[in-house]
Amino acid sequence: MNNYRNMMKQGYQEDLQDCVARAAKGQCPPWQQDYCFGEIAQAKGTDAYPEEGDTLLAELRRLVDTVPQRTNREADAAEMAALGGKQLFYLSRGNTLVELVQLPDGSFDGWAYPEAGDALYARTALQAWAQENPDTARRAGDVLEQLYREMA
Repeated sequence: MNNYRNMMKQGYQEDLQDCVARAAKGQCPPWQQDYCFGEIAQAKGTDAYPEEGDTLLAELRRLVDTVPQRTNREADAAEMAALGGKQLFYLSRGNTLVELVQLPDGSFDGWAYPEAGDALYARTALQAWAQENPDTARRAGDVLEQLYREMA
């Protein structure tokens, strides 16, 4: 059991260091911030909490409060545009990710990784997008239906 706690402590330490480095460059996305300020911070007082945890969390907080952070959405949209496609819908909340894209050939693709508590929220947000974009939603019909099923 001690070995497991040491591995957790080391993993948390490395994750915090990585997030601080990313935040200094403006590249710490919301899901990583949530992970650090959520799961890692909640480990305080346990054997899994890193010795430098308080210092690293304070530095991360300072950075995300003072350095504008690029979101996953911006990075994903730029990557898709560079490939000649278009990001149509993007939702990132906690560990939930839902994305719908139009590929360079005009076809559609999408991904849904809903966390149990966010599945209904994500489905509702995607349905709202579909109502606001009926023509595109109709053309992406099969992919949208698959995303809805994955969030059921």
